[in-house]
Amino acid sequence: MMKNTKRARRHLRPDRIAAAGLIVFLAAGAAIALPKLLGRFRGDAPKNPTSLVSDLNDVTTTTTTETTTTTTTTTTSRYPAPATRTTDTRQLTDVTDILARNIAVIDMDSQTMLAEREADAVIEPASMTKILTIVTAVETLSEEQLRDGQITMTEEIIAPVRARQAVCAGFLPGESCSVTDLLYGTILPSGADAAVALAVLTAGSEDAFVQLMNEKAAEIGMDSSHFCNATGLHAEGHVSTAHDIARLLEYAIRIPVCKEVLEAKSWRTAQTDQHPSGISLTSIVFWRLGDHTLNGIRISGGKTGFTNQAGQCLATFASDNNGKTYVCVAAGCNDPMDAVYDTLLLYNRYTGASDGRMTRPAPEETTAPAAS
Repeated sequence: MMKNTKRARRHLRPDRIAAAGLIVFLAAGAAIALPKLLGRFRGDAPKNPTSLVSDLNDVTTTTTTETTTTTTTTTTSRYPAPATRTTDTRQLTDVTDILARNIAVIDMDSQTMLAEREADAVIEPASMTKILTIVTAVETLSEEQLRDGQITMTEEIIAPVRARQAVCAGFLPGESCSVTDLLYGTILPSGADAAVALAVLTAGSEDAFVQLMNEKAAEIGMDSSHFCNATGLHAEGHVSTAHDIARLLEYAIRIPVCKEVLEAKSWRTAQTDQHPSGISLTSIVFWRLGDHTLNGIRISGGKTGFTNQAGQCLATFASDNNGKTYVCVAAGCNDPMDAVYDTLLLYNRYTGASDGRMTRPAPEETTAPAAS
């Protein structure tokens, strides 16, 4: 038995081992290549060389070529991050020039706080709340509901907000209102009737809708905010910050439907029996801005706000000539035009997009609605 084994070993010469290895290698290569060749003959489409994998928060892109594989990971947050303070962030201490109690000016491209005053102090957001109202509705309703949804306006919706002297869009009991008309009615004239109707249509009741609002605020990262209603009317515990409202507006303008509503200067609702010509809605933001313009930067839209406790507030977004986008929140002014002038001065001086030489104009009288 030992002799046979030795004889067998003598026959396993190096040249035979190499030949056997070559055969195994060729066979393995054929096993890999053959299915690909057959796939081509069958007309199988080649796989896409780029695969996109995404979840709610991150996007990872992997690009593959025949010779190399390169993986590039880019993190794109669905929600805006808190603005970063730098050594260049201006702390606004002179209350005789910029009058708002609370200010946040953010460069959206770099997520940098350009200028601030008590940006993280608790405020009442007043009708800036309605930015969250439309965001919550748009992201809760289905596409079909957004397109075709209707609700009949009721006295139960209108009476409570009118009793508190809230501004209304003008819908009447028995009037059929579309989701689209309610979105514009909530933002442009700051209609409390439209906001509550939108809440009821979306969640069945305003209370249930407010729960959704607070869940959405938490998702966005509005850690210092809590909401008690869909309108922004004064309520104990209905609070936010200038920084949180800026983040909310940043998030809202990433949603095409919301951005379109916030940018609109006017809208006419559908014709109904109650309003045969529809209701003409005008943006309070653009009405107050009037002919005021800035060199190098254009205010694109936003939302006003007022209660006795909150003061006059204005949250806006703007773009410069290079396509950079900014958000500005000025809250706690005594006069509606103070909020407008503060906003113009802040964009002019601290974005670097304008000449920086603007001065506060002489006070002007305004007939703007008291509650907005």
